[in-house]
Amino acid sequence: MERFPLPPLFAGIAAGILFAAGIVTLVGPTAGDSAGEMARKLSDGRSWALAALFGAGLWSMLGLWFLSGLRSWLRLTVPSGGEDLGTAAFAAGTLAIGLALIGMSLFYGATYELAEQGGSSALRGLVDAANAVMMLTKFPAALLVAIVSIAASKCRFFPGWFPILGFAAVVALIASAIGLFTTDSFTQFGGALDFYGTLPAALWGLLLMVLLYRGEPSPRLAR
Repeated sequence: MERFPLPPLFAGIAAGILFAAGIVTLVGPTAGDSAGEMARKLSDGRSWALAALFGAGLWSMLGLWFLSGLRSWLRLTVPSGGEDLGTAAFAAGTLAIGLALIGMSLFYGATYELAEQGGSSALRGLVDAANAVMMLTKFPAALLVAIVSIAASKCRFFPGWFPILGFAAVVALIASAIGLFTTDSFTQFGGALDFYGTLPAALWGLLLMVLLYRGEPSPRLAR
């Protein structure tokens, strides 16, 4: 059994920490806010947004390093279809990173400038676009979780419950993306459904890092 290389693994752990910190730090406006509330939140949070965007540059680099290592590892570890699964996982993860960067850039870049200049209609349009892009990030993220869960079900490295948790996280991620169609505080980006719908995937990702670091094959599928 090929052990997952530690440098990309540690890069993935660091990327996850920086991403979580950035999302918590970047408290942007929500779809239910008025234009005035949006402008106030954006202006007040400009320095934090700058820090979050700088961090996004760091976690995107680290995330790509981890995905590259994951692709190579899946090719070597999964007995059937590992090469295709590794390539698909890398593509899905890269798309998720790209969308997240676009969404965070919309919050900081033109949106923050408009907040200072008072362009209310354009401000709402950009905020809605940023929220939508961040919601769309859930779909390639769900695909990444699904692909790795499929791979986990095919090799003896992972315990039997791990892919089950992954598939449940996929359902939760997709269900929480209904904020694309709603404006109420519960379902919108940054709301309770967004948080709790993402939580299973975050837990799954944490367990993935632990299992990869452990580096011991599970006895469930000894072949």
